[in-house]
Parts: sequence; structure tokens; C-alpha cells
Amino acid sequence: MKLKLLVIGMALAGPAMAHGDLHERIEDVTRRITRSADPGALYLERAGLHAAHYAWAEAAADYDRAEARQADPVAVALGRGKLLLATGRPAEACTTLNRLLAREPHHVEALVTRARARVMLSDPSGAAADFSAAITASTRPEPEYFLERASALAATTPPQWDAAIRSLEDGLRQLGTGVVTLQLAALDLEIKAGRLDAALARIETASAAAPRPESWLVRRSEVLAMAGRNDEAAEAGRAALAAITRLPARLRRTRAMVDLETRARQTLKAVAAETAPRPFVNTTP
Repeated sequence: MKLKLLVIGMALAGPAMAHGDLHERIEDVTRRITRSADPGALYLERAGLHAAHYAWAEAAADYDRAEARQADPVAVALGRGKLLLATGRPAEACTTLNRLLAREPHHVEALVTRARARVMLSDPSGAAADFSAAITASTRPEPEYFLERASALAATTPPQWDAAIRSLEDGLRQLGTGVVTLQLAALDLEIKAGRLDAALARIETASAAAPRPESWLVRRSEVLAMAGRNDEAAEAGRAALAAITRLPARLRRTRAMVDLETRARQTLKAVAAETAPRPFVNTTP
């Protein structure tokens, strides 16, 4: 699982990312630092902004300044842990976060950050345990926690398919069946695990509740083709194309719908190739 630096930078910045241009925000905090008699919290804020700007050295220096001015030690440790993770030092991130979690064992962000560090350290079981602890400690867990836990469980040797799928089903129970990312991830895991009948059943359940059927018809066609049920795959593919054709032009022209139509046609083409009669070749000498 690759962590995206943009996501990490935004997490480091926290709420400050929601207001104005980053550079302007940094300048504003810097002005406030020069006027403050106790700038520890401001150094913390600027450290997050520097990290969101990928200015790693400046962020690290501000965490040092914040600590020297007795800013919130938990916030400093969390910021450093995220910074170490973002700069590709997951072992050091774990060491920093271990100390924080010894003091605050139910700190959700620290647990999630250490889980991501453990993924980078090829410790999927440890990562899954941390995601589970974060989910338990959260009043309303983020969908990403369930997704990343499932990914970690699927990355163990051997893959823990049942536990991974249960992770996503837990998320759907807690957050609601309308969280499409969890539905799609569960479907993908069923397919990776080779449980095509279960995948088809999941598609049927999801499509029954969906406002529009096109994407689920395409997925059904693809999974039926994987299962070798070519006639049914072709029927689902044609139904998908018919549903797409009935859409208003403004929707049919969107990139997502064009891609969906392409997938449907590719599946139909593959199925047709599978079912086409083979030419007779006379091998008699």
C-alpha cells in the first residue's frame, strides 16, 4: 500500500488547510509568532503548514521550536510521527508514536499513523491491529480505516480474506450501506479471493439499492465472464450498454461513463471471442 504524500501533508496541516492559500497562511502564522509572547502553539500550526507544502526541514525545525516552548507534547509527537512517515522513515515514526501511545493508548490519529508506518515496514498484522484499535477508539471512524485494515489483512501470508471482508462489512454496518467505496472494496476482495458466486451476490444486493444500474451491470458482466458464464455475461453487458444509451447526453459524455461503456464493450468482445466457433483444421496427412 503506497501512501500518498498529498494526503499525509493535508493530515499534518489539519484544519489550517481549509483556509486560503498555503503560502499566505504560513506568512500569517509567522507574523503572529513575532507578536506572541508564547508562540509554542503557533509553531505547531506552522509546522503542519510547512509539511503540507512538503517543506520537511522547515516543519521539523518548527516542531523543535514548539517543543522548546512547551507546546502540547502529544501534538508535537504526533506531528513528528506523521512527518517521519511522510519522509520515508517508518521505523523512526513507530518509535516516536510508541512513546506517544504509551501515554495515550487510545489516541486515534497516533494509532492510524503507526498502522500506516507498519504497512510500510511490511508488518500487515501489526497494522491491522492498530487500525482495529483506532476504529474501536473512534466515535465515528473514517471509511479509510476499514479500507486500510482490509488491505492489511489481505496482505498477510496467507491472505486473511475472511477477516478482510469482515472489516469492510463492519464499516458498512457502522457507517451505512451507502458508502460505495466500502461496497466496491468488498467486491474486489471477493474477486481476488476467487469467490465469484459471493461477488455476484454482493453485486445483486448493491445494485438493488443503487439509484442507477449501469456500473453494477458492467461489474456483473465482468464477473460472469471470469466465471466462464459467457451467455449471462453477454446478456449483462448488453443490458449495461442499453442502460447507458438511455442516459441523457450530458451524462453519457462524462469521462466516467465513457470508461464504463468501454469496459462493457471490451467484456462483450472477450466473451464473443470465447464463444466463437473454432475453425476446423484437418490434420489428416
